[in-house]
Amino acid sequence: MSRFLVVRALTLLAGLFLASLIIFVSLRLLPGDVAQVIGGTSASPSQVEAIRERLGLNVPLPLQYLDWLGGVFTGQLGNSVVSGTPIAAEIAQKAQVTVPLTIYSLAIALIVALPLGVFAAYRRKALPSRVISVLGVVAAAVPAVWAGLLGTPLLIATGQVLFKLTSGTTGDFGLKGLAALAFNPLLLLALAIYGAGTVIWIFVLKAVPLTIGYSFMALTFCFVPLFASLFLGEALTLRYAVGAFLIIGGMLVINT
Repeated sequence: MSRFLVVRALTLLAGLFLASLIIFVSLRLLPGDVAQVIGGTSASPSQVEAIRERLGLNVPLPLQYLDWLGGVFTGQLGNSVVSGTPIAAEIAQKAQVTVPLTIYSLAIALIVALPLGVFAAYRRKALPSRVISVLGVVAAAVPAVWAGLLGTPLLIATGQVLFKLTSGTTGDFGLKGLAALAFNPLLLLALAIYGAGTVIWIFVLKAVPLTIGYSFMALTFCFVPLFASLFLGEALTLRYAVGAFLIIGGMLVINT
């Protein structure tokens, strides 16, 4: 077990090193002169040379990489060549949205993704299992804000399916029925998913305007019929498919 952990740790460190090296070299191989871009077209050769000296672009590339790597380990990331503000401050500002979204995404992974993953493994040849697998790969590949924009409608659609399943287990309307409903595990799970989606949505709105973000809620009209067909056996007609394409087309018009 200890050997396995050591190998995994070394593999992680080697992957991080190679990724940093590839990114660093790729940025240096891009056409154009960063110093000339910062100085502008009116900058004299001496001014451009001074900028290059200040940024450390005159030293050999391996030394530039080691200097950059040392700054990463010491927290001295320097200033952005675009805005001139400290890079650490910009990362901290973006982290106010990204970190909470990541935390709540992990919580949802335990609440929703883990049971769905078990279902997908148990029924690996069924259509719902394949859909879940594809959605899982897509969700892992998109940035945090986009995961929130697309994931919140997915959570709402999941909650609607659970509400429908809950309705099949409830009795008559009355005190006894309401008391039983209050402890219904399907209802509690649906409310938990709705609550998680609400919290994620609040952090998404810190990164995007409401007029743009709320248009993504229209995706619930696409996801709910799809989930109802996959998990409840309800009919998915051509009318729903045409409506879904129109909704997606409307979103593209709003956001472009």
